[in-house]
Amino acid sequence: MSRFPLIGLPTLAIPPGPKPPRFGINQSYVRALVAAGCAPVLIPILDDDDRLRAIYERLDGIVFPGGADVAPQEYGEEPIDNVNIIEAPRDRTELTLARWAFADD
Repeated sequence: MSRFPLIGLPTLAIPPGPKPPRFGINQSYVRALVAAGCAPVLIPILDDDDRLRAIYERLDGIVFPGGADVAPQEYGEEPIDNVNIIEAPRDRTELTLARWAFADD
């Protein structure tokens, strides 16, 4: 039985509208990982480090998709006028994952 590398893809939060709030990702990321021989694992935005860590520890790698600007306060800067949309819960999840990945590297 072959084992595909498990690659995490942090999701974004899709606000409620005609449908209830949900997590999602552009399908092109999933397709690209499958084409590369990987098994994508969608990572929801979680405010629970224990559960997030449980997902992280099973992964072979992570791909961080593009998206909203990271809050400047996260890297010691002050906000500026032309900062686009900031998604603080997503920042927290992705930065936590990135810190763990760098620490493990």
